[in-house]
Amino acid sequence: MPITNYINELLNSFINNKSVPNIYNEASFQLELTIFLRVNLYKQYIIEIERNINDLYPNQESPKINFLKRDIDIVIKKNGEDKKYAIELKFGSDKEIPDKMFETCKDIAFLEQLKSNNFSSCFSFFITKCDSYYSLKRTNNGIYKIFRETRSICGDIYLQREKKEKKITVKGNYNINWQIAQNNSKFHYFIITI
Repeated sequence: MPITNYINELLNSFINNKSVPNIYNEASFQLELTIFLRVNLYKQYIIEIERNINDLYPNQESPKINFLKRDIDIVIKKNGEDKKYAIELKFGSDKEIPDKMFETCKDIAFLEQLKSNNFSSCFSFFITKCDSYYSLKRTNNGIYKIFRETRSICGDIYLQREKKEKKITVKGNYNINWQIAQNNSKFHYFIITI
C-alpha cells in the first residue's frame, strides 16, 4: 500500500478507534495522534511535532517562498530517504467558529505550499464535537457555507472581522466529506489529502 494511503488509513483508524483517548483541545489532539502514529509507524519513520519550516530547508538561509505559517503540526519522515509528509490539525471548539474555519482554509493553502516544495503528501485533519461547523440548520453565509453547504474549499476565501477582512487563496479544490467517528459519535471529522 502506498504510504499516502496508509497515512490516510491511520488517521481514520485513530479517530474511529474504540479506545480513542480523551481529546478536549488541539494540543491533546496533536499529542494523542503523535503517539498513535509513532506506535503504528515505529522504526521506519520519524515523527516530529511543531517542526519549523527553516529547519526543513537547511541549504537555504530562509525558504524562497513566503510560507503562510512558520511551523508544521506533524511531520513524518522516512528513515534514510528525503520523503516528507505533513499533517495540519484543527480541533473545532464552540468558540471562534468562523476563525477556526478560516484557519483551516489557511492550513490547506499552507499545505499546498509544502506540497509544491518537496513534500510528498500533506493532510488536513479536522475534528469537532460542535455541530456549528457542519449543521445545515444554521446560517449558511460566507465562510459557513463552505463548511455546511458547499463543502468545497477553493479559490479566494474571506472572513470579515470588525472592520477588517482576512483573505486566503486556495489553488486547488478540496471537498469536505464530513464523517461521524464510528466508535465515538460525539466526533465529526474530515481528512483532506493534498
